[in-house]
Amino acid sequence: MRLLNIFCAECTPYLLLMLAGAWALGWLFWKLLKEGNYKDSIKKLEHELDNFKKENLNLKTEIADARYVVGKNEKEMLTLRSKIGDLDLQDKVKEEKIGMMQETYDKLKEAYDKMKS
Repeated sequence: MRLLNIFCAECTPYLLLMLAGAWALGWLFWKLLKEGNYKDSIKKLEHELDNFKKENLNLKTEIADARYVVGKNEKEMLTLRSKIGDLDLQDKVKEEKIGMMQETYDKLKEAYDKMKS
């Protein structure tokens, strides 16, 4: 009951009007002083975000290109390794042929030297 006696029904419209005025004044000050800065910051951040997205896309493209080049080089390296293996095998075969020819030459030379003397 005491609270009801303390509460002034006649003061309610004035209190509501003061609260609305305080809110309107706070909103007005915020609008004049802070909102512009926040909007500028938002625009700058959105611009930076767009730049980062473009840079990210460019980097992804570069990575894809680099992966393609690496894959291509790996295939080429495998081909060259197989060619090196083939050439090594051919070299060994030719060395054996040279060795056989050298032996034949040495035998023929010995036979020629015997015939000569």
